[in-house]
Amino acid sequence: MRKRILNLMICTVLIISCAIPATLATEVPTEQELAAASLQAQGLLAGDENGDLHLEAPLTRAQLACLLSPISLNPEHVAWEKDFYTKMCTVNFSDVPEWAQVHVGVCASNGLMSGCGSGRFAPDDPVTPQMACSVILRYLERDGWTWPTACDKALEETAMLSIVLLGATLAFLRYNFAPATIFMGDSGSLMLGAMIGIISLMGVMRSPTVIVMAVPIVIAAIPIADTGAAIVRRLYHHQPIQQADRKHLHHMLLRKGYGVRKSVAIVYAWTIVLGVGAFLMSHSHGVAVFMVLGGLIIISFFILWRLGMFDKVLRHHYHGRHLRQEDKPRWYGKHGR
Repeated sequence: MRKRILNLMICTVLIISCAIPATLATEVPTEQELAAASLQAQGLLAGDENGDLHLEAPLTRAQLACLLSPISLNPEHVAWEKDFYTKMCTVNFSDVPEWAQVHVGVCASNGLMSGCGSGRFAPDDPVTPQMACSVILRYLERDGWTWPTACDKALEETAMLSIVLLGATLAFLRYNFAPATIFMGDSGSLMLGAMIGIISLMGVMRSPTVIVMAVPIVIAAIPIADTGAAIVRRLYHHQPIQQADRKHLHHMLLRKGYGVRKSVAIVYAWTIVLGVGAFLMSHSHGVAVFMVLGGLIIISFFILWRLGMFDKVLRHHYHGRHLRQEDKPRWYGKHGR
């Protein structure tokens, strides 16, 4: 009885100790709220006509003008020339609310922001990444720079980084091919995987979300699938996932009698096919992306089937189906179905 009471008291204390910090945490402002309060104290954030910042809502064009105005010009100068900048806004735009007219006039007079044609500024439209990039480039006085030119410059840097990584990898593979004299450890493989992921994301930054997510996965499909299969296999056999075994892809190729050189050549060829498919996906749109992805899945399945990777599964699935009734063992009716 005493043990039960003691256990109940311990559980009660633990529940209270977990509930108190959670209650206090709700009263602590978030990092976003602290940053907004700091900017508001410096006069960089003013909010709408009621002073509300609407931190959870997407940034609008009018709000962006309010952010840029105190950064681009001295607020005291803007206050002194308030009528001038208000007139600059009302003359050019007819849809700007009164609380944002001064700031829109400052941005328009300094060439930071422009309208949408027909006297419209579209103050309630959300700010897209392309628009934000163009505004920042104008603020930095990068003449001739726009969102497309910035992306092209980033792609040039991505291409240079890719060439450097390709050269280092080819130099490594020169001495890693059988009979290998050097080998790659965990640090090298993790760094190489991280670089491939970064380069893939940088190279498709103007692409739809499906391509941004799919291209890095397709490029690294072989190690991802091999690692995933190893985790599932070890969990299925109730083994630690970090326990090594000899059932990886290269082990299976060797057991099929392909030899070290042929096994490596098969993995190389398969990787090249996936790389070409990822390149085609990054330069395709709409249904073509899914067609390329489906083709890669079919090719990969065919390669695995030709290598006999599904033999064990097929034998287990068809075991006993083609046996005659008189040839089936006695336990088949109870356990063989």
